[in-house]
Amino acid sequence: MAQQDISVLGLNTIPDGSGDVWVAPVNTELTLASAPGNELCVVLPASGSISTDTGIYGKFTVPQNYDGAPVLVIRGILNGAPSSEVIAFGVQMKPLADDEAYDAAFHTQDIASASSVSQADEDVYEETITLTNSGPFAISDDVDFFFYIDDSVHTYTGTFLLTGLFFRYTTT
Repeated sequence: MAQQDISVLGLNTIPDGSGDVWVAPVNTELTLASAPGNELCVVLPASGSISTDTGIYGKFTVPQNYDGAPVLVIRGILNGAPSSEVIAFGVQMKPLADDEAYDAAFHTQDIASASSVSQADEDVYEETITLTNSGPFAISDDVDFFFYIDDSVHTYTGTFLLTGLFFRYTTT
């Protein structure tokens, strides 16, 4: 079976109300010598500046060729050397089909974390979260989500510049 990614960042994505997350051009967050850095990123906070899970809310629709094996792919730029610190992300989702109540709670979180990663300051970083608690997903479901820095595990002292967030799945 083939895999496919769809971006879940876009017009239906908004920072939480904490004030600790914002959208900015990459070049306002990093000192760059060669790259223009004009693309936008979502700036996710350092561990020391938050006391709760902090991130973004969004919505996407499960594609018509969805068959299973859902994974959330996180891509971004490290703004600070991670050394032996822990980088931790979490997500909670709420897939809804036609004729289901919108006013429902998010499902249990799915998380991923890594410590002592080999990347350095200003390196591109990718992480994945297998979506075992967030489903079940069905074709054409509208999926509300909360993607965040997992405050209970995250010790990374730099900011994370989120440049991509993708729903990966196997196709029919």
